[in-house]
Amino acid sequence: MGQNDLIKYDDGLIKHVSNAISVTNKLLAKTEPQLIPYRKKDKWGYCTEDKKIVIDCIYDEAECFEKGLAKIKLNGKFGIINKKGKEVIPIIYDKVYPYLNEDIIRIERFKKNALFTKSGEQISDFIFDSVNPFREGLSGVLQNGKLGFINQKVEIVIPCIYDWRISVFKNGCARVILNEKIGFINQIGEVVIPLVYDDSAIFFYEGLISIKKGDKWGFLNKKADMIIPFQFDSTGNFSEGLAHVKLNKNEYRYINSKGEFMFPNTFETVSDYSNGLAFVETNNKWGAINRKGDLIIPCIYDHAKEWYEQDFEELNFSEGLTGLKLFDKCGFIDLCGQNPIPFIYDDIHSFSNGFASVRNKSKWGVIDKSGKLIVPFRYDFISKFNSMGLATVRKNENKGEILGYINREGIEYWED
Repeated sequence: MGQNDLIKYDDGLIKHVSNAISVTNKLLAKTEPQLIPYRKKDKWGYCTEDKKIVIDCIYDEAECFEKGLAKIKLNGKFGIINKKGKEVIPIIYDKVYPYLNEDIIRIERFKKNALFTKSGEQISDFIFDSVNPFREGLSGVLQNGKLGFINQKVEIVIPCIYDWRISVFKNGCARVILNEKIGFINQIGEVVIPLVYDDSAIFFYEGLISIKKGDKWGFLNKKADMIIPFQFDSTGNFSEGLAHVKLNKNEYRYINSKGEFMFPNTFETVSDYSNGLAFVETNNKWGAINRKGDLIIPCIYDHAKEWYEQDFEELNFSEGLTGLKLFDKCGFIDLCGQNPIPFIYDDIHSFSNGFASVRNKSKWGVIDKSGKLIVPFRYDFISKFNSMGLATVRKNENKGEILGYINREGIEYWED
């Protein structure tokens, strides 16, 4: 075998012939240039990170590539292209939805939905009114006003007999509603929690489901055994072994999975536990307690988002930091209650992929987790950064007019 025979290239696979070491095309993909939606005046295409146009700016809208495909819009219709600009799904449809699983895409035409693979193969007729994402191999579908479940071969495995607001499957169970009563079924359609209840949480948490009968809430297990009786005005979900319950109009406490109260403290409003802490409100101010009820973060803060705002974000730690408000300014605190990013902003969004958008007066910029300003305050709105390191920026948040995409260094991918 000669020197040139040691390496063999075969259909995207590099093989080291002599000792059968192989490097798959996944490694090759790492060197493949990232394609970024690029706007030229009022038309969209795609470019590389250094702004070299790869797919001409001919579309009315263009979204980021996901799994090698991107949704585009032209003349009021949607389709899907690959990274060579070739139409995988023709631009003739009314809507294209996000992936339902790794391979299946939902397409809408004339208010009916069909399923396609990411290779462009149509695997169902346009017969569904709506289709949920696949979870645990099954997807909820709406047909003729009733809901059931299909498998990934688009076979109806649980008949469409249920009313609106079924859930996806999680840990082998899904919530269903029939004649305004709620219960749970397993993946072969057997009822595991009878359909006799008036409300419930969407999923089981730590083996228990929060469920309502009449005007009181309690908890059942997956065998439909009553574990904690119906006695509370409302309940949260079990998280880290504890759940919050409401005893009256303004009194929340925490219980364990036996229904025992864990500590005597009561609060006006509370959250589920996460990272060993739960947010609580006392005298209209927010702080956080540990699992013993000790106040770790003092109740001196306001919520960073108003309750009535459409983009209200629940209090929780994202990437180790949470946004709060103090003396009418927003900043971030960590799990120890320290303040690594000061309260100097007029509005903030939670951290995502290492960055957070923040507002100073009327303009938005971006900071990293050290508080360093990465993108200057010059946009009317900035979305969260996605996993590709891209965010959309807007001229006018109310109208939703997108200027274009920026990366984490603030490089702008458009030209007017």
